[in-house]
Amino acid sequence: MVDIERLDTFLMSDDSPENCMQISDLDGFLTGILCSPDLIMPSEWFPIVWNDPLPTFTDEGM
Repeated sequence: MVDIERLDTFLMSDDSPENCMQISDLDGFLTGILCSPDLIMPSEWFPIVWNDPLPTFTDEGM
């Protein structure tokens, strides 16, 4: 499975944090971060993506 499909599957699953961004939201959000003239550290935008608290993963594969 392609990584983007795996991410979409995870974000739509019950394992993802409640009210976290879906793949289309995440796409626009990350595009905005990448286009920003200022460096935005992951510590600033991760909580926004995951709607705090950050999830814990069982392994690096998922």
